[in-house]
Amino acid sequence: MGWNIALMAVKAGADAVDEIIPDVFGKTAENLFFEDATSVMMDRALGVTACNGWIVITDVQGRFIASDRFPAEVSGSFEVKVFWIAEGLVYRHYRDGACVTEVKGIAAAGAYLMQNGIAPADEWGETRIIQLLEAELFPGQTEPRGWDVLFNQKFDKYELD
Repeated sequence: MGWNIALMAVKAGADAVDEIIPDVFGKTAENLFFEDATSVMMDRALGVTACNGWIVITDVQGRFIASDRFPAEVSGSFEVKVFWIAEGLVYRHYRDGACVTEVKGIAAAGAYLMQNGIAPADEWGETRIIQLLEAELFPGQTEPRGWDVLFNQKFDKYELD
């Protein structure tokens, strides 16, 4: 079974969380492990952490992928990158209220990685989107890898009020 998790990264400090997360969500828990923040048990809740100059928001329902209204809106004030971690991967980069880059599928991700000087590690979509996420959010970081840094973050849970 694949991951099928949406991550939305907003280039902002932790102090901007309240400005970014819609008012219909309220914080209900703190210090969740990555596994908890990306579990189907999150249901309609979001996981939120600040990491490496980004606010990273997890959504197991993939709403950032199904509709880009929220990422586009947030990008009116902040740089936004969205990742669909799945075999049918999607990467989108938003700026000034619009999507400026979109990569969909394994072949397109391989080409995008190669254009950016990164050899795809294998033929799997999930591996390629993780490589792309590391390149976009943790450029030049090799040890610990960006994914490991993100994996070790603590997340807050935001549920619909």
